[in-house]
Amino acid sequence: MPPPLDRRTLLTATAALGVGSIAARAPGADPLSGAALYRDVETYSGFGEHRTGGAPDHTTSRWLAAELKRAGCETELVPWRTQQFFLDRCELTVGNKQLEAFPVWWPKATRPAGTRADLAPFEATTTIKGAIAFAAVDGLTGGGAVLNPGGPVAAMAKHAVARGATGLIVIERNPIGELVALNAQDTLAPFPIPVVLVGGKDEAHIEASLMHGPPVQLAILGRIEPAAIGYEVLGHIGSGPREVIVSTPSSGWFHCAGERGPGIAIWLALARMVGKATPPGVRFTFIASSGHELDGVGMHHFLKEIAPPPERVKSWLHLGAGIATYAYDGARRLDRVSAARGLMTNDPALMPALERDFEGQPGLKPVLTDKPVGEMSYMAERGYKCWGIAGGSALHHMRSDLPARATGQEILEPTARAIHRALMAAAS
Repeated sequence: MPPPLDRRTLLTATAALGVGSIAARAPGADPLSGAALYRDVETYSGFGEHRTGGAPDHTTSRWLAAELKRAGCETELVPWRTQQFFLDRCELTVGNKQLEAFPVWWPKATRPAGTRADLAPFEATTTIKGAIAFAAVDGLTGGGAVLNPGGPVAAMAKHAVARGATGLIVIERNPIGELVALNAQDTLAPFPIPVVLVGGKDEAHIEASLMHGPPVQLAILGRIEPAAIGYEVLGHIGSGPREVIVSTPSSGWFHCAGERGPGIAIWLALARMVGKATPPGVRFTFIASSGHELDGVGMHHFLKEIAPPPERVKSWLHLGAGIATYAYDGARRLDRVSAARGLMTNDPALMPALERDFEGQPGLKPVLTDKPVGEMSYMAERGYKCWGIAGGSALHHMRSDLPARATGQEILEPTARAIHRALMAAAS
């Protein structure tokens, strides 16, 4: 990653960043109500596709900063920079039909006309050279982990290049049938060939086109920006010897209503609740960080450059992915909360409160572990006492992860109230 920007210079520059007009809440409104939480999910999702460094990502950060300020926090936007690929469009035509496709990060851009070649199965022994290969893979949903240099997609791309392929199509099979974006590999090097994802719904068409279709046309148009800007949104409220941190990621591949939305909404609600009644003797820091889908670059920046040392932090709550989303039966949404979420902590002293406050919440029986998942692992590795929720929903990393399909008032509110109770216990 490039070296960090000069913070003082960029903080001066960000003073010019305005926040759009957002309707103020009624003074007596309950921040933990399902209606208030769902409204914030809709607002967050409505900004657009939240990839780090793009306009929706910047708008989100400004909105969160403004809401923290309204809650009574001392607030700042802290910029940092990282490499990013800004995608203009991704086009895949197979058998005269244009399919929905999305690049695997880091993408190799093609010339404007794209790459045109015959289609070949990835497993073929003689026909892959000079062709665009395709392969179907089960169970990529939810995993930046699958895209490390030893993961299956990266391994397939390496193999395809070695055998002379000019491109690679990865078909992701899942019950919804849609493509699933994958978190960036932990290297900044682009793939040597264009590699794209498509949904399982298109597998039969691709198979049929192998025998009867014309050559495949694949184009990835965009540019690498070596110093794209992302933000940490910081809010401080209260004072005293006990420090408590509440964090959540703010970026992702698409609209992220279920992946990020509940965490964003509950994070804001907790800031508003603390603003209404700040516990004595506690200094709260609220941190929302972009860069999640790029190997957590924003949280790494916060830990390295801003976070207080572990010995000063009494407790760190992290609100990860899929905190409160609907369960699904195949592609059919069910009117109940998904249990595909987990509550973890590395702090034995916190277990009784977590067991009490989350009793009866599906999927949230607390687990004591020194190896929590997701961004919580970064905190645990550095010695912080942390706890939090993370999981994956049926729509994780999909374009259809939108509010009405992903979450609802009736599942957001009980989750938020349990988290608030546990946070107050952790801060005491």
